[in-house]
Amino acid sequence: MTVLPSTAAVLDVVHRTLGRPSSITVLVDLPEERRILECRAGDRRVVVRCIPASIATSQFRHLDALSTASARCTTLQVPKPIALELTGDAGVLVLEHLAGSAYRRIVAPTGATPSAVHAMRLAGRALAELHGIDPADVDGLPVTSMRDHIAQLVRPHPSEFASLFPCYAPLVDEAMSRIESMPAASVRRAVLHRDVHLRQMFRVDGRVGLIDWDLMAVGDPAFDVGYLVTHLVTHVERPDDLVDAVLTGYGDPLMTPDRLEPYRWFNLIRRACRRARLGDADWLAEIDRMMAMLRDELERVDARA
Repeated sequence: MTVLPSTAAVLDVVHRTLGRPSSITVLVDLPEERRILECRAGDRRVVVRCIPASIATSQFRHLDALSTASARCTTLQVPKPIALELTGDAGVLVLEHLAGSAYRRIVAPTGATPSAVHAMRLAGRALAELHGIDPADVDGLPVTSMRDHIAQLVRPHPSEFASLFPCYAPLVDEAMSRIESMPAASVRRAVLHRDVHLRQMFRVDGRVGLIDWDLMAVGDPAFDVGYLVTHLVTHVERPDDLVDAVLTGYGDPLMTPDRLEPYRWFNLIRRACRRARLGDADWLAEIDRMMAMLRDELERVDARA
């Protein structure tokens, strides 16, 4: 069990790094997993992530390398790590704060405004720039396949979800069979974020700031694009213009809707599993909605065949 450092210990780290903190706000507090805080020290704002020491050093190194590599980008902005201190079995990682407009406020759930379409076009361009970074510039990242994504990012596992919801077992089994049998994409591997959605993105002086790089890896770039597209499809009432904007901004003619389909199926299952795990508001209705969307997607593919 990881014992995360106390708020007082975090303040000590910020004090040694930047000076005496004037304020602190807890953003995320997940015992034994991670704690995220925002601190002010003088005229500077930083984000402090408290994470297990077993991953803290590599996360600092990878994020430092990525922020250096992304300095050549014109749209993508990655927060630069400032300091890392290990305290017991936890690490305190101090990061640059990206001040800007949150994408979740720019892109309303009711539809595609001109400003939202423009913002998503920039988001697509930022993803293309991320995927254009040479993975060798961020040495040591794990290389991932679809099986790795399923094992690392989906809880409970789809097979367990199917046993919990036997009415959806045939649908989930069919989708997983298609996902797991998909041929390896004959494309170059790229640096992936693996959790791209509106809450992770900010407009920062005309650029797109992307935060929370805990799941960074190397793999098929269609994974990130499919992840973001599925987020839009499940969170916005009329997402088509926003999806088109992402693909236009990405600017790769090979990144077609067909190419993204297995990753969309993956993410619909992932979202259903997440709601089953959390049991939060309207979780059963959301599971039904994700499964209905998954069924529609598979039927649409079958109709084309």
